[in-house]
Amino acid sequence: MLAISETTLRTFETTARPLFARRAQAALAAKYPHFLPRFPDAVQAAIVANMLGRASLWSIHGQRGLLAFCELMIAVAGNFDEQPAIHAALESGPEGRDRAVVALPTLVPEEAWADASANASTLPFYIRPAVIGQAAPDQVAAALPVVLHDRPEAASPAAAVQAAEASCGRLGIVGDADSLLVVAACHAFYGDAFDQKRLAWAPALFGGSLPPRAKINALRLRLALDFARFV
Repeated sequence: MLAISETTLRTFETTARPLFARRAQAALAAKYPHFLPRFPDAVQAAIVANMLGRASLWSIHGQRGLLAFCELMIAVAGNFDEQPAIHAALESGPEGRDRAVVALPTLVPEEAWADASANASTLPFYIRPAVIGQAAPDQVAAALPVVLHDRPEAASPAAAVQAAEASCGRLGIVGDADSLLVVAACHAFYGDAFDQKRLAWAPALFGGSLPPRAKINALRLRLALDFARFV
């Protein structure tokens, strides 16, 4: 039997990783045309690298497991692995994380997937693994150059985050990471004080009694409809 040392195996994985990332990018773009194809190739590559990096934090290294993790991020939620039942299933994977992530649909009840989807965050697509767990403004500042890759605000992410924090306060929206990201994108595409401008949808959104989370989701949808921007 041919024996391969752990060092040799890791070296092989490091060499093969860029090629696999390109194959994964092509496969994910084809299967989920609403997401990756909205971005230029270099940004797609950065998003895929971020997804693969998040999977690696779970010690998922096999290509099947990595691709399954990325698919769940796109199909369910960028932060699907934070949902308690899903998190526990990954933690206790009896045959290793690579197999556990592939088997997740059979290990976790439907209500857990619904909960993950209802509390979905897009931020994990746009930040490197090293940024995970940092303060919300720092995470958003790291994400904006990817999200707003074609906008001038990307050159000054810290200032863009500060402006978003001010708007969230004025609008009565909790300034969590997702809210800051969406509001910063609204500033970039609609301009400052966008809620006060003559936008056909603004009165119903800001003048009604929608809860803060619903407002953020509505703004995210407007950005997708008006600018084909996934935030």
